[in-house]
Amino acid sequence: MKFLLFLLFLPTLVTAQKSLPAILGAPSESEFEMKNYEKDTEAPGLILYDQGYNYFKVINGYVKIIKKYHHKTKVFDAKNFENETVKINLYQFNDSKEKIVSLVAYTHNGATKIEVEDKDIFTENEDENTIAIKFAFPNVKDGSILEYAYEVESPFIYNVDDWLFQNTLPTLYSEYRSDIPSNYRYLKKIYGSDRLAYKKGVILEKCFRIPNQDYADCESNTYVMRDVPAFKTERYMLSSKNYVFKINYALAEEISFYGKKTKKKSTWHAYDKMFSAGSWYEDETDQLTFFERNMPKDLFEIENDLEKAKAIFYYFQNHYDWNNYVGTNPEDIKKAFKNNEGSQTQINLSLYNGLKLAGFNPKIFLSSSRNNTIPDELQPLFTSLDYLSLTVVIDNKNYFLDASRKELPFGLANPKTINGKGRVINFNGPNYWSPVISEIENKHIARLKIEVDDDDSSSFNAKVTEQFTGYLALSEREELGDTNENDYRNEKEKHSKNATISEVQIENKTNNKVPLVINYDATFEAEEVGEKSLIYPFFFETFFDDNPFKLDERSYPIDFAYPITNTYIAMIDIKDKYDIISVPENKIMQLKGKTGSISVTYTKTKSTIIARLNFDIAEPSFAPSEYLNLKELLQELIDSQSNQPIILEKI
Repeated sequence: MKFLLFLLFLPTLVTAQKSLPAILGAPSESEFEMKNYEKDTEAPGLILYDQGYNYFKVINGYVKIIKKYHHKTKVFDAKNFENETVKINLYQFNDSKEKIVSLVAYTHNGATKIEVEDKDIFTENEDENTIAIKFAFPNVKDGSILEYAYEVESPFIYNVDDWLFQNTLPTLYSEYRSDIPSNYRYLKKIYGSDRLAYKKGVILEKCFRIPNQDYADCESNTYVMRDVPAFKTERYMLSSKNYVFKINYALAEEISFYGKKTKKKSTWHAYDKMFSAGSWYEDETDQLTFFERNMPKDLFEIENDLEKAKAIFYYFQNHYDWNNYVGTNPEDIKKAFKNNEGSQTQINLSLYNGLKLAGFNPKIFLSSSRNNTIPDELQPLFTSLDYLSLTVVIDNKNYFLDASRKELPFGLANPKTINGKGRVINFNGPNYWSPVISEIENKHIARLKIEVDDDDSSSFNAKVTEQFTGYLALSEREELGDTNENDYRNEKEKHSKNATISEVQIENKTNNKVPLVINYDATFEAEEVGEKSLIYPFFFETFFDDNPFKLDERSYPIDFAYPITNTYIAMIDIKDKYDIISVPENKIMQLKGKTGSISVTYTKTKSTIIARLNFDIAEPSFAPSEYLNLKELLQELIDSQSNQPIILEKI
């Protein structure tokens, strides 16, 4: 049967510039002579050439995508260069996997060319679906040119790689070409299209053929960017994939040589049909009889709804061990329950059934991990909803639940999955988008009782109690890990301002149902300046110990993931050893809309001082236009904590 070719509208040439070929293993003389990049003289290196080429090929009767890549980087400042290690990720799923067909890498130092040997190329399993090929360039020094090229054979036709034109180093030349048979229709999104130096689309006639079938034409597209600035990363940002110049591909339709069309889920309405009656999800969310037989009966006898839901949550959290698998495939939750081990989806769907059995109305919450792009609320093909948790309303409050992690308390979503909005799957009504909003406050509260030493008036002793709740407790518990109190004390001292710490006591280290409390003693010396003595009441490790915002401007949002509150109260008794010369001025600073604030107050009597600092980030994210004000607020916090002492004079 003849196949009717599916032709697409093709882009036209937008500039007279052409693509630039490069010979593998032979950098040019001008590349060797380059001492810096005049458009970014502080850059430790420059990507000279970055080229990708994807095309389709039939191998042993199967359609494969061939991915070719060629890369060259110039090193200007080896001491500050951080790109000497390369990682190539290969995808695998069930029995199908991508494989490296060829790989070659060189360090060029003038006329000397050192090839990376096979014994220095390592393979590691990153997770159940990712294999990483890793190697490091040898003998990297100022002036080196690092070059590598590889070819990957992929059975995943839906996985045409995204192409990143922008990286953490500036890029002199970046080119991407794709030759796609007309059997496959891909949607494309180009970020930074106004920076394209060259764009060309043509039809390649009879470029693809399956044995014993007719030929198909191919849509061939080439895109080029030149002189692409480095992407400057900074703390409190979502994945850089959201903001760099790039091309995204997503398979929208597949057409067989017999004319059969298979459309992918290109609307959320189509995507939601996965959760309709008779679907695989319904099978795994309707296991009430099984869980009624296997769950303790006393869980359902608790009268208070919130306490009942918590008891069911902690029952499943304690029953299961997570097998480190993340994904949204429900699989067999009864088998997982019997084995006391399961994926994050199996554990949370077990919780779903338990809550449903207890009379609650839980809903599935699908979110995208923070290392992915923000979900596209218009187009599911460009969205990876790779994490399944739950949401439930109790007494008019919405709680997000994830029982797969031992460290997560009831009502706290996994912070690694707070990435824009998630999709709520409502089997009893339409599905919808929702942000993650926690009912648990994220607080770090420190109370200090400081007094001058009776025997040495230059020394001050402190009793410190720190309390952490919400995500701040989760973060601190992760830092604690398996460390003992002595190791924790040593680490705490490194972040304290010239203080010696002792008598550390940690309460509720593994009990995530209550706040984490840390008590310790501290001793510090007053800073002597002439006849004056300076003390800093907030000497301990604070949540923000430096200003995370260093850039002059920022073009992408600031994302803390959740609101943050810090409250520090220091009561200082100088007895009859000192006169108080001055305390820092009281201050209040507030961002527009009360989205962030700092207040610092000092009250004093003849022999006592009470210092109180409150810092609040009320919103989880901020627009780039708010960056400079937020940066100023954080600097005010750092100055108040570290640069504004109480000034005393010995009597």
